[in-house]
Amino acid sequence: MTILLNELKKGQEASIVSLVHEPDKEDLFRNILDIGLLPGVKVLVLERYESQKKIILRAGEVEIAIREGEAALIRIGDVKNGSF
Repeated sequence: MTILLNELKKGQEASIVSLVHEPDKEDLFRNILDIGLLPGVKVLVLERYESQKKIILRAGEVEIAIREGEAALIRIGDVKNGSF
């Protein structure tokens, strides 16, 4: 079962399965690629800032802040609680 990254809660981790390419969201899609959030990368949600619509992730050794709009374009699977 896959869900979108913006559905993860603080403390959950998952692997990126695929990216959702939507024609009207080219800039967000490009940002995701530039950051290096690609299929196979494991991510851990460190914090969620609902008021700012941002999610802080750890991807490998890097901590990244992304917007919920970007997270909605990232399909994930193998969701677990904990840290890697």
